Amino acid sequence: MPCKSIILFLCAFFVLGAKASFADGIPDDVNPAVIYAYFQIGDPDEYDQTLSLDLFKKQIREFSTDRYHVATLDEVIYAQAEKKPLPPRTVVLSFEQFDRNFVDTIWPILEEYGLPFTLVLNASRLDDAETSGTLPDWNEAKKFIDNPAVSIAMFPFHYRHLTGLDEEEIGYDINRALARFREKLDYTPRYFSYPYGEYSQSTENVLKRYEFSAALTQNSGVVGMSTPRLVLPRFTLTDAFGEIDRLRITSAALPFPVSDPQPFGVFPQSNPPTLTFSGDKNLSADDLKNTSCYASGLRKINVSVKDHQVTASANQLFEDSKNRINCTIPVAASEDLGDADGLRWRWAGFLFVYPELE
Repeated sequence: MPCKSIILFLCAFFVLGAKASFADGIPDDVNPAVIYAYFQIGDPDEYDQTLSLDLFKKQIREFSTDRYHVATLDEVIYAQAEKKPLPPRTVVLSFEQFDRNFVDTIWPILEEYGLPFTLVLNASRLDDAETSGTLPDWNEAKKFIDNPAVSIAMFPFHYRHLTGLDEEEIGYDINRALARFREKLDYTPRYFSYPYGEYSQSTENVLKRYEFSAALTQNSGVVGMSTPRLVLPRFTLTDAFGEIDRLRITSAALPFPVSDPQPFGVFPQSNPPTLTFSGDKNLSADDLKNTSCYASGLRKINVSVKDHQVTASANQLFEDSKNRINCTIPVAASEDLGDADGLRWRWAGFLFVYPELE
C-alpha cells in the first residue's frame, strides 16, 4: 500500500491541542483494549506492510515494560463479556504471517519476553507446506494450538479478496478451512481474520452462522464492551507507523462507540464516501461536537453533528485502492496516559476499499 494512501494518523494529536470541553467517562472505558496487527516482519512485501526487525524488537521491549498489560485475545473477550476491568494500556499482539521467519525469529523473541499473542493461520498454506515437505506445516501449527499463551484465529481456506463473492461461496471457503483444522488438529478456531481487512454484510452473515466469537478487521480503533465482536479494529504496525511514540499514543486510546455506520463494510458506492454513524448514547452531545475526522491523504475533513448522528465528508477523491477515515474525540488524561497536552483520544476508524483503483 503506497505511503500516500495511509491516513496521517498523528494529525489528530497535534491539530486538536485546543482545550475545549473534554469527553466524560463512559461504560466502555472500564476495559478497553488495543489490538495491534503485524504482517511481514523483516523482508519487504509488495503491500508496504513491512516492519523492520530492529523496530519490532524495540516495540517488544516497550510492550514488556510495566507501562503495558499484554493480554491474550481470550482474556479481553472474556473480561468485556463479563464487564470486568482490564489494566490500563491493555494490548493484544496479532500476527498474520505464519512462515519460517515467524517460527525461527519472531516467536523466540516473544518467548524471551514472555508475551502472549494471537496467531492467524491459513489452512491452504499449511496444506501446501505439508504436500511440499516444507515448514511450517500442520505439525508446527499444533505447537501453537497447544500453547496457552497463544490465541488462534483463521483465514478462509483461500487468502483472497472476498469482493464479489456471495454468501454461499464465502461459506464454502470458511467451512473448508474449518474442516481442515478439525481433521489435522482436532481443533475449531473461535476467531476469524478478514483477508486484506475486507468485510461486508455478506461476510458477517456467514460468520454468524458459524458462530465465531470474534473477527479481526484492519480498521483502526479501540475495542470496548460495545464493539461488535465481528468487526474488532486493529492498529497496523509497519515501518511507516511503528515508532514508539505512536505506540504510547494508540495504546492509551479509548473506545469511540458508534452504531449503524454507513456505508457498512469496506466497499462504498461512491468516491469519496460520505460516512455517517450514530454516537453511543453514553456520549454527550458536547462530546460528539468535539469529533474530528481525518482521511487518507486529505488530512482533516468536514464533520457535522446533529442529534447524535455524525456525518464526515471529504471534498476530494481518494486516489488509492485502500483508504481510511479516522474519527477522534479528545479526553483529559493523567500524566502517565496522556500525550504532551495531557490528552487521550476516543478513536473510531473506518476502512474503504476501491478495487478498481488497484
